[in-house]
Amino acid sequence: MSDAADKIISAKLWNAGQTCIAPDYVLLHESQCGAFVQAVERAIQTRLPNLVSNPHYTHMINADAWRRMNEIVMDAESRGARVLQFNPAHEVANEASGVFLPTLLLDVPVDARAMIEELFGPILPIVMYRQMEEALSYVNERDRPLALYYFDDDTVRVDEVLRQVTAGGVSVNDCMLHYAQSRLPFGGVGASGMGAYHGHTGFLAFSKQMGVFVQNRLVAKVFGTLAKPPYSRWTDKLVRVLLGRQK
Repeated sequence: MSDAADKIISAKLWNAGQTCIAPDYVLLHESQCGAFVQAVERAIQTRLPNLVSNPHYTHMINADAWRRMNEIVMDAESRGARVLQFNPAHEVANEASGVFLPTLLLDVPVDARAMIEELFGPILPIVMYRQMEEALSYVNERDRPLALYYFDDDTVRVDEVLRQVTAGGVSVNDCMLHYAQSRLPFGGVGASGMGAYHGHTGFLAFSKQMGVFVQNRLVAKVFGTLAKPPYSRWTDKLVRVLLGRQK
């Protein structure tokens, strides 16, 4: 749990969550919620003991982005969500500072802004489930994600998740690092985008493959005679040959 929580919250807080592949929510078994929250708190205290005066913690890009984060949190809270914000040094983090506190949202309704919009900030909703099938259904009932992060040492379960869920890219037992692998194609699927790039895949994506057909004179004569009206029994034979049917 400590390892997973550290990797998840670190990925969420890189550039203060202002990346396209930052985790947008965590699917967590209901029995592990307390342990996860505690592990996240320890990770933040270790890596970011102070936030406002810390050059290693990114500010929101502008005041509008900060206000949007605040509005998303207030919207979730007004709908009954529990808001947990982490501020190890008890600093003043406000719009003027440009720092938005790392925030966990628990018991968030599905119609809250936090569960509909791409967050692009240091807010992380937690969605709890009882059975693995619930978690997989939760992902599959929504738009295809750009990235999927799954933590498990059981290779059978890993394979089963990969078989049942479609995402643009996947990191197993880590977050975001599939993006850095130049030999892996990176891109979305469905609502998260189409196509892929990086490495050889990128060469193919950004190159134009021009198809060129040069007709053979003999084939042109036969095809031009039999494939154009008036048709004959030889045309039928040609069609059967092209379809692989001899009779």
